[in-house]
Amino acid sequence: MIPLGLILPLADDASAQAPRLTEAEASDWARMTSDQGVLAFLSDLQTITPKMLVEEIGTTGLGRPILAVFLGDPVTATPDTPLSSDKPTVLITGSIHGDEPVGREAGLQVIRELTVGAHQAILGSGNVIVVPQMNPDGAEANMRENAAGYDLNRDWVTAETPEVAAVLERLVTRFWPDVFLDVHNGGAPPYHLTYQTSLEPAADPDLVAFARGPVFEAVRSRLSAAGMEMFWYSGPVRDEASSTWFWRTTEPWPRKQHSYGGLRDMMALLYEVPEEHPFEIGVAAAFEGMIGLLELVAARPDDVRGVVGEARRRTLEEPLDSVYLELVSEAYSEPEQFYVIAPGDNGGPVQPRLVQGVNQTRYVPARS
Repeated sequence: MIPLGLILPLADDASAQAPRLTEAEASDWARMTSDQGVLAFLSDLQTITPKMLVEEIGTTGLGRPILAVFLGDPVTATPDTPLSSDKPTVLITGSIHGDEPVGREAGLQVIRELTVGAHQAILGSGNVIVVPQMNPDGAEANMRENAAGYDLNRDWVTAETPEVAAVLERLVTRFWPDVFLDVHNGGAPPYHLTYQTSLEPAADPDLVAFARGPVFEAVRSRLSAAGMEMFWYSGPVRDEASSTWFWRTTEPWPRKQHSYGGLRDMMALLYEVPEEHPFEIGVAAAFEGMIGLLELVAARPDDVRGVVGEARRRTLEEPLDSVYLELVSEAYSEPEQFYVIAPGDNGGPVQPRLVQGVNQTRYVPARS
């Protein structure tokens, strides 16, 4: 397979001034960017910047290319330079579920912003790899699964699908990213973005603490500056017997990206953008979330590499003291305030309202 970045020429100065828009942007958000539109956008953008390389890392069951975009200053698609550069590496995957477009659309915007837009300085302190569309077959059919009917986000352990195998073999095991972000449509309104780090109790606790602390706050601050709200994934549940609100999360299965990434000593993050928002607002939320993360990594590269490096050292050098056999969800000790969509007092209209409840977004061993 030939990296596209090695065969596309640079454009002249006149054409370099023309704005590069995705199909979604060009249609004023009337349609989503197609698989061919992704390829055309990346091919066009690459002709005007030396800061990106596009490489086909695999093909889908129906023969569509799976593209990875390497971003850097300088950029390289071989692992020796990023690994020895002392810069942290961030891997971002979008649209692993084909009917969830925000990761693809925002990922394309981020590629443009880091290479020819207002956020090029980020590449001075970090390397970024973006797979804007991990499930091209599913996206073209507007369905969650790939063409063979597999949910790709349940395949990170066995890697039976060509899409997941490509990311693992060509990116994860070659570049060992410090941060691994996967972007979805999901979560609970009225929040614009819901956020989760690894739920795997065997993940390094310092990695999880950094993701739940400084990274969460940086991303939330970025969303807030754009007039958007962010909270944890996934959503509220009310226990009528005790009149208590709980904020619950998803399952901690290792075959999911966020748990698998934690087991591999990456700072694994999950973004879920609620589908109830208009298309362009959802894409904007995903974009702001990505930029917030990348700004944090660029501002604190030594801290990011340090916490990841220590996690990997402990895995190699320190013996396990226990193995868990069963997990149970557990609440954090301090109550939190969060928004819920529920009827108002005295049977009023359904609307967002702030409640105090229990943050139950972690799992702990019940039996070891």
